Amino acid sequence: MTLKADAVPKETNPNDVKFGITTPFRESDKGELVFLPHDKPVFFAVESVCRTWGYTNASDYALKFSEPPGHYVTEATRKTLSGKLVSMQYSCAKVCGDIIAKLKSNSDKEIIDGLVKLAGSAADPTVADVFVGNDGLLVLLELMEKDKPSEWFKEGFGFGLHALLDIMLLSSEATWDKLHPALISKLAYVYINIANFPLYL
Repeated sequence: MTLKADAVPKETNPNDVKFGITTPFRESDKGELVFLPHDKPVFFAVESVCRTWGYTNASDYALKFSEPPGHYVTEATRKTLSGKLVSMQYSCAKVCGDIIAKLKSNSDKEIIDGLVKLAGSAADPTVADVFVGNDGLLVLLELMEKDKPSEWFKEGFGFGLHALLDIMLLSSEATWDKLHPALISKLAYVYINIANFPLYL
């Protein structure tokens, strides 16, 4: 992969950052070297690269750190960007919206897919907050509290539990009082029978 560095200014403020952006959405292996002034939001870099690459709907994209744990770049973490290579991925809002749509689906396959994706994303506090802010927690709880679970239960409940625990621990928007006694009892049953249940923690 190569980075284009044409006309990238030098940092003039200690809080200015210069970093590389690549994405899995392009066939080309060329990335972009981006200058983000201290007085511009992170989204300014996303918009700039989208214009260069000819992408529409810049709001569908956001930056994620390439190094583990690979969380979304936020205004609070932008100061660590300098000199790093980050990846432009689908935005947190788009990812959470897609997951919530799957959880509301009548298809067991879609529900399982949504739970797997949520379990793989919810360890990022940004994802946890956006998911809760879009009423995703209510959707997840309603799904997991069903008295007569469908076929998705055996394969998907462990992923749902994994995601739920991450969300409750990491989101500043979530409160434990939203968990109903029925779900707490179900969670206790899962823990008691953990040897016979595919719990992914």
